[in-house]
Amino acid sequence: MIWNIFEYLATFVEYAIYADFMVRFLTPKKKENNIFCYLVIFIINIALTLMFNHFMNYEGVFGIVRISINFVISLFLLKGTVFEKLFVSFILDISALMISFLSLETLGILTDRTVEEMIEFRGLIRLLNLFITKALLFTVTRLLLRIKGNKRYCFSLSEWITIGIIFVLTMFIGLGIFRVDL
Repeated sequence: MIWNIFEYLATFVEYAIYADFMVRFLTPKKKENNIFCYLVIFIINIALTLMFNHFMNYEGVFGIVRISINFVISLFLLKGTVFEKLFVSFILDISALMISFLSLETLGILTDRTVEEMIEFRGLIRLLNLFITKALLFTVTRLLLRIKGNKRYCFSLSEWITIGIIFVLTMFIGLGIFRVDL
């Protein structure tokens, strides 16, 4: 039960990052709709994930649906060229997928487990993986915002605090894993 809570929390954090990135990268068509656009992206992605997790285990089909839905949302609510909207929809899912796989693979090598075992595992290692993947996804989206360049982007105090907290929690979880495994 507690591990399900961590998984749901990680899902909420991931889609908060998705929504934040889409709104910052593309910007709403109407400035006053900033929060509305964020909530639409966040809620639809959460609903899709919860719905799809009950019906299928294959991430590929869900990824295509999520990319398509985010693209349609961006067409209606956000500024930018069609290419930018398609890019943002793809880059979020591709980044999340690559980060997740690489962190699962790395932790799997360190703990002598396969990726499949890592996905099904419920413990400190899984918790560490969740923190690592969300922290890296957050960092990648911030780097992409910085690369975009037409709007200078600097980490705010709250973002630095978030990064610091994620780092410290990840470090403590990592220490806990090594104590358990030794």
